[in-house]
Amino acid sequence: MSLVPTFQPLEPQWRGNTSSADMNTNFNEILYDLNNLFTECAALVLDMNTLAGTVSNELNALNARLYAVSGVITSYEASASGYKIFHEDFFVNNNVVYPTSLAVQSQCIVDNAYGVVYLPTNNTFSQVYSEDITTGDILVAPDLVVISLPVAESNSLSVVDTSELLAFDGSDQTVWERDVRYNRDDPTSSVQCVLNVTMPSMSNPYVNRVGIKPYPEGTVDIVNITYDTLITQGNTLPNFPLGGISTASPTFFDCNNIQPIAFHVTLQQRNWNLVDGYKTFTYGLKEMAIENTTYSASGKIGIQFTLPSYESGNFAAITSISTNPNYDNIQYKLSLYVSSAEFQANIPLWNSSGSPITSTNRLDVSLYATNKIWIIVELDQLPTSAGSPVLQNLTMTYTTTT
Repeated sequence: MSLVPTFQPLEPQWRGNTSSADMNTNFNEILYDLNNLFTECAALVLDMNTLAGTVSNELNALNARLYAVSGVITSYEASASGYKIFHEDFFVNNNVVYPTSLAVQSQCIVDNAYGVVYLPTNNTFSQVYSEDITTGDILVAPDLVVISLPVAESNSLSVVDTSELLAFDGSDQTVWERDVRYNRDDPTSSVQCVLNVTMPSMSNPYVNRVGIKPYPEGTVDIVNITYDTLITQGNTLPNFPLGGISTASPTFFDCNNIQPIAFHVTLQQRNWNLVDGYKTFTYGLKEMAIENTTYSASGKIGIQFTLPSYESGNFAAITSISTNPNYDNIQYKLSLYVSSAEFQANIPLWNSSGSPITSTNRLDVSLYATNKIWIIVELDQLPTSAGSPVLQNLTMTYTTTT
């Protein structure tokens, strides 16, 4: 449909008879343009209604996450009584630094979408869509088949889905959303569904990365993720936690190569809202990334911790350092620096080959009179693996001088 008006005004007749054919053409063009206008307006109204629903669901989820975060902060304070805490996840890059001598190809990738760090990548290919390198347009694989089915939605009044393929187009702006409605006094406390993904034909059958972005974020439980191969069915996705993931945020799984022909993602929603007087459970996915990636064998990332401005002293002691997953000096290696010069020259005061820093084995840094600490995390790929170690966060507790 062209959005350019076709109507061209008729010049007024000076003398003589008017042409009924010209008049009919004129009014037909006006009618065509009015139809286009109303069609576009209707489409805009639908888009705005969809956006309003998405924003409402995301705001409700944000409120739930804020409440949860307040509990996490309280838990941190209780577990580190008397100590102060720096906690670095990787949804933003504010504290990420690299030594100037570290080549770009040796710098680990910080993936803000999932809040994780992994090895430098050489190539990444989506197994469910392709991108036009000229226009940037996304083409979902035509033989990708995705179907959502109920697991525990009995006695519902209605179930309304948007297209499941909206979770496989590489965009967070499009959402597969499933709304399950009950009478407002119905005792149902949760709902479950399974998303069955039949993989398209691929020249490269391997997958070593899966990313899940639940919708609404922070309110949906990922109960299970399994995959089928030509030989076996119901294989649990490597590194998927036993017991599932409650109130999931965007979650990233990296593993050695697998050859899936199908995935099965079971989701649960325990939160509901009143919508038009009905008890409504809303859940789905913003995106499910299924990829094959080749990595460099090693990479590094630096994190700079700076005392907040309200602190009048300097660092006195480092009382603990922990990472998720726990550093092992094999795939996850740590080095700590107390000055920018030593950070740039790679002269650490402590590294993970030594004794762990704990509350009973503190690292005294008071003599260095510094209000900054630098930590480098080195990630190393196992020789037999096509996957990458994935760093989710780093936490450091400390004391300060007065």
